[in-house]
Amino acid sequence: LDAARRDRANIDYQSAIVGFRGVAAVPVLTDEEHRASLLGVAEAQLRMGTFSDSEATLTEFLHRYPDAPETATATFWLAQARQGQMDWDGAIVAFRAYLEMDDVLTTYVSDMLADCLLELGDHSAALAVYQAALTGGATIDRMIAMRERLAQAHNSAGELDDAVAQYDAIRILAADDDDTLARMDYLAGYALILAGQPDQGYARYLHAVNSYPDVYESYLALVELVEAGHPVDEFQRGLVDYNAGATIPAIGAFHRHIEANPDDHQADVHLYLARCYLSLGNYAAALAELGLLLETHKGDPQWDDGWLERAETQAEWGDVEAAIETYLAYANGYPESELAPAALAEAAALREEQADWTGARQLYRQLAAGFPDYEGAPEGLFRAGIMAYRAALAMPAGVPEVGDWETLVDRYPASDWYAPALIWLMRTLPGEDAATYSSLAAALPPDSYYSIRAADRAAGLAPFHSPVSVLWPEDDVSVRTEAERWLRTWLAKDPEVDVAAPAPAITSDPRWVRGHKLWDLGLLQEARTELDGLRRELSEEPLAVYQLALAFRDMGLYGPSILAAIDLISLSPAATPLEAPPFITRLAYPLYYRELVESAAAEYELDPLLLLSMIWQESLFESFVRSWAGAQGLTQVIPSTGEYIAQQLDWPAYRNDDLFKPLVSISFGAYYFGEQMQRFGGDPFAALSAYNAGPGNAAAWFDLAPDDPDVFLEIITLNEPRRYLQGIYTRYAIYRAAYGRQG
Repeated sequence: LDAARRDRANIDYQSAIVGFRGVAAVPVLTDEEHRASLLGVAEAQLRMGTFSDSEATLTEFLHRYPDAPETATATFWLAQARQGQMDWDGAIVAFRAYLEMDDVLTTYVSDMLADCLLELGDHSAALAVYQAALTGGATIDRMIAMRERLAQAHNSAGELDDAVAQYDAIRILAADDDDTLARMDYLAGYALILAGQPDQGYARYLHAVNSYPDVYESYLALVELVEAGHPVDEFQRGLVDYNAGATIPAIGAFHRHIEANPDDHQADVHLYLARCYLSLGNYAAALAELGLLLETHKGDPQWDDGWLERAETQAEWGDVEAAIETYLAYANGYPESELAPAALAEAAALREEQADWTGARQLYRQLAAGFPDYEGAPEGLFRAGIMAYRAALAMPAGVPEVGDWETLVDRYPASDWYAPALIWLMRTLPGEDAATYSSLAAALPPDSYYSIRAADRAAGLAPFHSPVSVLWPEDDVSVRTEAERWLRTWLAKDPEVDVAAPAPAITSDPRWVRGHKLWDLGLLQEARTELDGLRRELSEEPLAVYQLALAFRDMGLYGPSILAAIDLISLSPAATPLEAPPFITRLAYPLYYRELVESAAAEYELDPLLLLSMIWQESLFESFVRSWAGAQGLTQVIPSTGEYIAQQLDWPAYRNDDLFKPLVSISFGAYYFGEQMQRFGGDPFAALSAYNAGPGNAAAWFDLAPDDPDVFLEIITLNEPRRYLQGIYTRYAIYRAAYGRQG
């Protein structure tokens, strides 16, 4: 039974069905075991999409066990199975039966019930269901979605005033959510116009245009206003058009604003006009507008922005020298401005992009010397040191100057750039001279990429060095007891207090109750939303987050469990995850899907702890997640890459949704990472950057810094792969310390 449940959790439904049926065939079973096996078969059939088979199994279950504790669950799945077969009448009967048994999820289930009623064209019944569902309780987002569905149903029924009432109710719920507020203005305006109240409708459109100019629905409202001949402020009109990408209309509106207000038009109209022309590739016109801004609007807040935008435009046009000249003219001419150091930093970065190491170093040093309190001053010193290093490499027998890094270490010991400066001082200086900095690096807390990398270098350890062997601890009672003793000590709790059991304030919270029921019904995303909302609310309460970390782990909600454990560590006396008791560290850095990870790592000759670190970074061990870019599953493989891997592995009957299956995701991710490791000669920095940013980018960086991870990281020009590499290096160091045997 446990094996079948594990297959089901791994989304291997065929194996789960075989396992559950094997249990059901055992001659002597308790009723509870038989019910579990029968329901397991039914759920697996439902998730596979074999709806008629699932309906038959569920019908058998309900006939055999009409009064079982699982009857409500079976009834809900029966409704879904019928819905999957477009048996709307049958689904309605089952959904209604479920609601009679359990009303905790009224808002969620009513939504599904109303969908079925609408499929049958019964709008009045759907309206009644939606209206009743509003009393069922849910998250704010869910209530907004429900009210919007109710408004749509009112619209379909011709009850436009009622639809507007729902849009207005949503405005109250949405608070500061501009996207939702603009959408409600637009929908309410449209409904009011249809209802024969055009003045009120256009007033709603105008409110959206004036209040939320960067939301697309405001652009739709603007189009309606213009077509109806309603006056709109020309600057606001241009702003809405600009944000919607309607560049030509935006230019016209901005110019009409200037013509109507030749002496007192808004200064930022020139900024927006410059951006419009820039988007069209008309650099000369963009620069002309920025020139007008600088000539005629000195003293306005936008005047300072105009200098930086002028330089950015010149650089994008390819006139890098002019851009640097503009940055320096502003920084040197107006050093009291808050933007002056930023202008210097941009000028230095352009010199660096030109491979003018000496010129770039001079500007970075000017930044640090002229603005020592600027938040970017330590980074300026660090980059100055890198420029000196690269200049020395370009000269025969060149010796890098390290004074900038020494100044950084001396002047900014609390800076994030302290540890990277130590790394480069250890790299650059000869033996005894480097020893002092090695001692400083060895004393750093392992709380960031650079501090861990510095400590590794001080110890003479290669990047991503593997432990001698890996320990795979079980959930040892004594280790957990030690952790809970530690908790009681710093929380000043009585030794008899059970710190693990969720407090009544948690278990009685509606989000806890709804979240667990949603999870048990297989509505995983909805469950996560409810339960993670509870975690975020309690994230400052140490005992609560420990209890949630355990509870979420035990139910299989791994991402919020990890986040709760991290919350706990951040609130505790432990400065880093490795200073917490091992049980707490392993809650935050767990071994979920360990068997699949071990198998895939062995097949593709990978360090299993590195593969675990990658999964942590990619998905927090949540198999059902999808990124904004479309990456899916535990290892966040994008569909096109999934197709490629499936062809390489000759994966049978591959479908895109297979990437949500842990077996597939881990196998595919390990294969692709292993392929990149082979491509780059076993260099994990290059392989990981290829996994994240593509092999082409990684190859370009690797060509500039083969076999030198520190240089490799510093020349990466994209923020995302830099953060990705740093994150995995940090996670791996924790996994290695938590599970690796070092000697």
